[in-house]
Amino acid sequence: MQTEASREQSPAGHFLRVPLPAAAGYDVGMLSRRSLLSLVPAAAAAQSRFAGLPNVGLKANTQGPRSECGVGALMPWADALWAVTYNSHKQGTGTGLSLYRIDDKFEAVEVHQHNGTHANRLVHRQSNQVFIGPYAIDDKGNHRFLPTLAEHRLTTTMPHLTDPANRVYFLTMEGLLFEHDVSTHESRQVDDLVQRFQIKQRPHFKGGFTSQGRMAVTNNGFYEFGDNQAGLFEFDGKTWRALSRKPHMDVATRGDFGGVLFATGWDESSVLFWALVKGEWQRYRLPKSSNRFNHAWQTEWMRIREVETEHFLMDIFGMFYELQPLAFEGHIWGVKPICAHLRTIPDYCPFRGLLALAATRAHPMRTTIHWAASRNRASGLARPTTCGNGANRRVGADRGAKRR
Repeated sequence: MQTEASREQSPAGHFLRVPLPAAAGYDVGMLSRRSLLSLVPAAAAAQSRFAGLPNVGLKANTQGPRSECGVGALMPWADALWAVTYNSHKQGTGTGLSLYRIDDKFEAVEVHQHNGTHANRLVHRQSNQVFIGPYAIDDKGNHRFLPTLAEHRLTTTMPHLTDPANRVYFLTMEGLLFEHDVSTHESRQVDDLVQRFQIKQRPHFKGGFTSQGRMAVTNNGFYEFGDNQAGLFEFDGKTWRALSRKPHMDVATRGDFGGVLFATGWDESSVLFWALVKGEWQRYRLPKSSNRFNHAWQTEWMRIREVETEHFLMDIFGMFYELQPLAFEGHIWGVKPICAHLRTIPDYCPFRGLLALAATRAHPMRTTIHWAASRNRASGLARPTTCGNGANRRVGADRGAKRR
């Protein structure tokens, strides 16, 4: 099935107001989008034009074994930006993975080391705490480590279908589904989706969420054209069913505004974009911006996140889209492409009026050469230096070659 979302076009010659640094010698206060883009052809140019954009480097151990290192989840909470770093496959592929607290001066402090592979986060409003990685953080910034969950590769945390005030779900990359009590912090396994759907290839479960009395979860385990072992799966509280056996990545909703549930995936031809509207799934096709993301290991972690008041930013196959979270007249409106990229961006969120972008790196040289961010006092920029470890890609981290 192929349908089209509405097209939104900006008027020709639309201008953006951009405050230009006086030192740059500009005497105009308005630039067209095209003119602005011509000023910033690369990240270095962007930083030189707009001094003060912060980079934060988060380190990992450079001793072997080495795989990759990235920031799996970001969340603004309790007057700070919280981040968890991850590697490929738990402690056997490297150490030095931690929970970090980043303050409004963009100084990062290591809070606790977990040495795992985690990319989940959820604000649980009823208990006034955040779940990020194997941690629960209260509104005062006190963290609690969840050791039984830390043994798994956590990919998403979701509101509970029948008891959202007291319980949440955790999904692992291996397809294990856990139910977690938000008060006692006790967990119990309630399902194994690999067994349930007889998945023969290596599972790679990713996103998931609940809305409209349903749970939707994704598996992006796609390794060769023709594979049909991944999928988008739905649970209505009684019965599971597969909506697709092609790879899928993320699921998101605001929970209000009708509770429209969005999901992203792809097949050999194009991006698949789903919306659950009033209990009925709609599927759309979007173009692939790049074929660089076709393999399961190359597609982590494309997200749908709210980055501005009541608006989503959707990242899928190297393209960012603005996404209206509501449905009108039973259909999705306002899916607008913003820009293309070739980065792996595990998470992103607003923080102090900025868009915080996470990063992951697997060093192509497969060596212990790493970068660390050091603050340049004159400009406030983070500059790369050749000391032990870390990274300088916004909020990012760097390690050796990827291993799954």
